[in-house]
Amino acid sequence: MVLSSLTHKGAGLCVGEMTTMTLRNHAVIWLAAILAVALYTCVGAAPACATTILRIRADNIAFYYDWFSIRADGNVRVDLGNGASALGQTLFINLRTDRLVIAGNVQLAARGTTQDGAALAIPFAEDRAYFIARAPAPERWTYTGFSFTSPAKSVSQPADAFVLPDFRNSAPIVLAKDVTVGLRSFMRFGLCRVAPVGGVRVYVPLPSLYIGFSKDPNLSQTTLGAATAGATIKLTGNTNAASALALNYSSTTKFGVGFQQNIVWNKGWSAFSLFPVNQKSPFLTAIVTDAPSQTFGLQGYTLVNSYPSGGSLPSSAAQFNYFQLTQSLHDAYLQLNYQFGSSNLLAPPPIPSAYNSTPFFGPAHPSSVQLGLSSSTFRIGRTLEGYLRGGYIYQHNGDGLQHFGGVSYTTIWSSYAGISLATPRLELKPNLKGDAPYFVIEAAAQREWNSLPHYVDQREVTASLTRPLSVGFVTASYMISNVKDVYGAAQREAYPVLAPPQDPGYAAFEGFATFRTLSLGFVYAPNPFFAFSITGQQNTNFPEPFPILFTPVQTTVLGVNPVSNYLGAPPYALPVKVRFRVNPSLSLNVAGTYYFNYFGNQWNNLQVQFLP
Repeated sequence: MVLSSLTHKGAGLCVGEMTTMTLRNHAVIWLAAILAVALYTCVGAAPACATTILRIRADNIAFYYDWFSIRADGNVRVDLGNGASALGQTLFINLRTDRLVIAGNVQLAARGTTQDGAALAIPFAEDRAYFIARAPAPERWTYTGFSFTSPAKSVSQPADAFVLPDFRNSAPIVLAKDVTVGLRSFMRFGLCRVAPVGGVRVYVPLPSLYIGFSKDPNLSQTTLGAATAGATIKLTGNTNAASALALNYSSTTKFGVGFQQNIVWNKGWSAFSLFPVNQKSPFLTAIVTDAPSQTFGLQGYTLVNSYPSGGSLPSSAAQFNYFQLTQSLHDAYLQLNYQFGSSNLLAPPPIPSAYNSTPFFGPAHPSSVQLGLSSSTFRIGRTLEGYLRGGYIYQHNGDGLQHFGGVSYTTIWSSYAGISLATPRLELKPNLKGDAPYFVIEAAAQREWNSLPHYVDQREVTASLTRPLSVGFVTASYMISNVKDVYGAAQREAYPVLAPPQDPGYAAFEGFATFRTLSLGFVYAPNPFFAFSITGQQNTNFPEPFPILFTPVQTTVLGVNPVSNYLGAPPYALPVKVRFRVNPSLSLNVAGTYYFNYFGNQWNNLQVQFLP
């Protein structure tokens, strides 16, 4: 049907049937392979980056998010690495500038020698340290390279080298007695107290806490499922790994507790999760991505779920697997995607004679292979750029993919070819220097030919006009999308007449759909502390949305974005987002979409996020 062509990304995961031995072999072996690759690449590869590690202990340690700084007081000890350490009464670290200051009866120890002083300042980005020594009279020493053995006593020091900030008007969000700091990477606190609401001095005890702030986004990748509400607490980690406890609530799993592990290395990353561990039917998920060379990359993914029956074997089990290989070519890239899985691993095979004694695959095992080639961006003159794509898709499901013409098709081959084009920003008044309104047109077309006798055409054109403002921008756009599922003389056999009493207009639908979206949006961001956006959308579709026949508006699920194009889009929608800083340590994000009582839906996709 047209709907499947709009969301087509290979074969859908249909019900398959495998033996219990398959569950023990196939699922476990595939999961073990994914984890083995992750472990091998993580151990064998070089670390993602070299990081200076500082270990700090004190009577009181506080982390201030608004300053992004740490202050420690009372019996302070900091291990500086390479056998060097320092003692003092007060310590300050600015994690934005990588600047450390320790003051008050300072003792600097390095390579068996100890120096007494008043203060030590280390701007790590400058590869030097400044020290006020006491012996025999106060002197200013400068160390180069952090060796702390050969001070230069005639080098001038910056006037602000030993300045400490004033935290009296700030509230710390973490209190502890020990912390490990990886500069430009992470903080790991021991037994601590944490303020869930930043800026409010109400604290919750935790056995440990990890805060990552490296530039590597892959330490924040997640394999956890969607939840209506939830939080992830990272308990421990380092430069290349993070371990987190997940506390989520959803309408299906209710309250769940889970575990997630992230690992990164210089060429890839992996993530593993088990959720919910406090219930009978946990999901085990693993993903690993690696790039052995600059032109070749791979990714593997697996999900396993089983429900216990009270006996020695589970009553049901499901698995989904995904594998991707990408090879860069000259001005193009080639990608192979392979999916397979089953939602019923324990059922007996439908055709026993077709199986071996310990099969891995069978007729009912759904799978999909896609080989695609995409070109790099090319230019046509000065006002147009685009790229080409094409490939082949193989789909198989022993239970049948589609029943048509009295035949149940278990295997379908298809090929596709497409093109995407776009104009650059066409400024209407270039003399305005950045504030000029600009116009952009985007177009895409694709045809997919199937071994089952039909083809699918998809075309989409979007035109948008944007006017930048000093405090945001205003934008208007119009999109037309057409989808044609063509069976020729057998069109009505594939799309029989549907005429429900509520809307007899569906009798004209023959597999040709048109989506039109007119939108007007406004973004207002006068300063870094407040931002607001609102977009009015009018969707005019044929066939018109009708929940009995097509997909209705999605329910609110945290972490799942609504599908942009599907049969059933509401005629009017009003997405609204607002972000504002409550205090120096807390921001509040609120987002939702108003559907003007479309089939009883008013506010949907409502999300509330508390961020530091």
